[in-house]
Amino acid sequence: MKKNYIYWVLALIFICIPELKVRADRYKEQPKEEWNYNFETAKADNLGDRPNHYDLKLNGLAWSMYAVRCSGGPNDFANGKYSARIYGSKMSMKEMPYMTMTDDQEHGIGSVEFNYRAYGEHTTSQVTWCVQLSEDKGAHWETIGRPFTPTEKVQHFRAEANSDVGRIRIVRADYAVFDCKTAKSFDAAFNLDDLKMTYYNSEAPQRPSIAVENTLLEFGDVNKNDAKTQRVNIVYSGLTTNVALSVVGNYASAFSLSTHQIVISEDGGKANFDVTYIPQTLGEHQAVLKIQSGDIETEVYLTGKGVRKQGEFTYSGGEGTKDNPYLISTASDIEDLSFAVDTETDYAGKYFKLTTDIDMTGINNMKPIGNNFGTEGTKLKAFSGTFDGNKHKISNLNMIYKGKNNIGVALFGILKDAKVMNLTLTNAHFEADAIVASIASVLVGSVLQNCHTGENVTVKARLKPYAGGIATSTFLSPSFISNCTSRTKVEAADMAVGGILGMSSIQGTSIKNCINYGNINTNSNVAGGIVGYVETGSLSISDCLNAGDINAENIAGGLFGTGLQGSNITINNSYNIGRVGIIEPNGAADPIFPIAAMADGVIVDVGNCYYDNALYRGNSYGIAYPKDDMRSQEFTDRLNADRAVCIWKRLVGINNELPVPCGEGEVITHITQTVDLVKPLLHVVDGRIVAPNNFRIKTIHNMAGYNYNTSDQLPTGVYIVTLLSNKSIKPIIQKVRVVNNFKNN
Repeated sequence: MKKNYIYWVLALIFICIPELKVRADRYKEQPKEEWNYNFETAKADNLGDRPNHYDLKLNGLAWSMYAVRCSGGPNDFANGKYSARIYGSKMSMKEMPYMTMTDDQEHGIGSVEFNYRAYGEHTTSQVTWCVQLSEDKGAHWETIGRPFTPTEKVQHFRAEANSDVGRIRIVRADYAVFDCKTAKSFDAAFNLDDLKMTYYNSEAPQRPSIAVENTLLEFGDVNKNDAKTQRVNIVYSGLTTNVALSVVGNYASAFSLSTHQIVISEDGGKANFDVTYIPQTLGEHQAVLKIQSGDIETEVYLTGKGVRKQGEFTYSGGEGTKDNPYLISTASDIEDLSFAVDTETDYAGKYFKLTTDIDMTGINNMKPIGNNFGTEGTKLKAFSGTFDGNKHKISNLNMIYKGKNNIGVALFGILKDAKVMNLTLTNAHFEADAIVASIASVLVGSVLQNCHTGENVTVKARLKPYAGGIATSTFLSPSFISNCTSRTKVEAADMAVGGILGMSSIQGTSIKNCINYGNINTNSNVAGGIVGYVETGSLSISDCLNAGDINAENIAGGLFGTGLQGSNITINNSYNIGRVGIIEPNGAADPIFPIAAMADGVIVDVGNCYYDNALYRGNSYGIAYPKDDMRSQEFTDRLNADRAVCIWKRLVGINNELPVPCGEGEVITHITQTVDLVKPLLHVVDGRIVAPNNFRIKTIHNMAGYNYNTSDQLPTGVYIVTLLSNKSIKPIIQKVRVVNNFKNN
């Protein structure tokens, strides 16, 4: 019986073995339900450690990629040791970054998912990416899931494709290409890990989708304030909510939509709407059209360029006459002015007026107003009109140029027979290889009056001469700079750098009533607190103050640097309280003008000029004076030098209440008297101020600074009287009120 049982068991086994073998073979033939890749074998699969082009297979699937590398740093992966690093920007080529399948997934694509986070060094410079599906071998692409922007935290992306045939790619959502001129070397990188795709499941719900014919809508060149309209066609399916339309981005206002909602049908369908582009400013405009239904979102990138109709320059109003000037009210108006001078007109005899403070943020690559940019290098495209800043500010203007054909950089590049006045620049940066300033670069027979640079203004000449805090140079015809103040930080690699003006090369240029507060630095020769260098001709500096530090390699002056043979420089009624330093031990530095550096044939006439005696101990053209004593009416009177009109005043809260030759504010009239005398009692007799015995009146000024003769019959008002005692050389200051009813005959 037992033996028969064994036979029966063996027979059953032999009968079952073929069936078991068939079932095992069938199991082996069943495909996996997903494809995945964790990048742990990326190097072995020939994904290198440089962001080059790669065509390779990852776990059996063919991929092509650009700006992608294998990355193994501690911040580069979600798990394991390796991940892919995809760069958002790279300088070496102009090509869109991508990671794309080159063959369709034979099992179809159900869902796509992966982990991602910003590369550790690029957390503040990320861009937006998207995952796209193509069902026609890459001819058209549809975004699946929401676009994503990496952060320093690990995040998870998942999107449903539900396509029985197709391939995917990962690209920048704006489809931007690398720009060799503007891109950083490597930037905006993120790390991608644990990439997985499930296979298509015919029983899965239909994929909700919104497809557009073109994900990039280009309007091209459109005249400013004109309109151009294009139609967008979409195909949708599987949606449960209506489609919402919106435009976002810095220039969203330039694009408008014919509708903001598309009402869907249950079975899917087609729809269209119009996008209209109306550029209100010149230049490139970009925005993003968002097409969204629930969690399904598709983006179309909108681009256009605002251009000008030939000869049309309307600005914000006005006719350009003295009584009805062109009105400058927007950053676009300033761009228009730059473009007009660059291409069509010098505006000789025309007038402009700023109507408000203007923020230039977002204005890129604007040329100076007037320039000689270009390969010819000799054609002057100058501004020759009158520009009144109307006491307003222009802020956040950045002008950075490179190359020998892009020099002469400032707000106004070249002024010829022009006038710029009542204007202030703040938070601005100007940089070029040579000839750089803030307000105006090159002056030809022009006037700068009451122009100022405020906080955070920098000027940099990278390679060659010249640089100035207000202006760079004067040529061909004498120019005049008055009542200007500079807080510009000036840096230069070569010679001729000045706090107000870098260099003069014409007979008769004049700088008066100006102040430099900015620090001046050059790695080469010749820097001056007011003017750096005179190449030829005559230059007058009068009633100027330098309060900035002046540094050069071997020639530096508190007020003036140096001049070449034949130049003639006059410096009067000025003072310096800034430090003056040189690097070269045998160089020359002086708080006024470095006499040791004066060339043969140079004439320098210095009169009534002073400097802080704590900053210099050698022989100088100037007069040493204690800085504490400069805060006195006596020192102010010395600078005014008995002139009819008081140039120098002390203003509350300005320059630490040391005298200034320009500016607005409350005039300081109270004086701390150090002389051991009782102030005399002044009398007013018939409108004339009379001093008591043993005193004589030296000066009489009204509150506006006008100087009267000591014997004048004065109109009603308050006067500042300086008088001297027969027993002391120290002046006494008194304020006197005159009430007079005299009538002129």
